[in-house]
Amino acid sequence: MAKEVRIKLTDAQRAKIKSATGKNMTEIRVTSITSAKTVSARSARAISEQSARSARSARAIEEQSARSARSARSMEEQSARSARSARAIEEQSARSARSARAIEEQSARSARSARSTRSSGGDDGA
Repeated sequence: MAKEVRIKLTDAQRAKIKSATGKNMTEIRVTSITSAKTVSARSARAISEQSARSARSARAIEEQSARSARSARSMEEQSARSARSARAIEEQSARSARSARAIEEQSARSARSARSTRSSGGDDGA
C-alpha cells in the first residue's frame, strides 16, 4: 500500500533544482512504501537453499547425537560386563586361596600325623 504526496515547488525551489540538476521540475512526488518487503526470486531461492542446508545440518547433528548415545550405552554395557568379570575373577581368586589354605592345613595335619606315628613307635620292624 503505497502512499503518495505531491509537493508544488516555489519559483526559488525550482531555480535551485534547475541549477543543480539541469531539470525543470514543478513538483516533487514522495512515495511511502509499506513495511512489507519485496523478495526477489533469486533471494527467495537463496533463502530456500539456506533453509535446506540448515535442515540437513540439523538432521546430521541429530544423527550424530543418536550415534553418540548408542556408543555411550554400549560403553556402559561393556563397563558393566567388565565389572562382573572382575568380580568373578575376585571370587575365583578367593576360592583358590581358601583351597590352598585347606591343602596346606591338610598337609600340616599329615605331617603331624606322620611325626606322631614315628614317635609313638608305630614302626614294628625294629
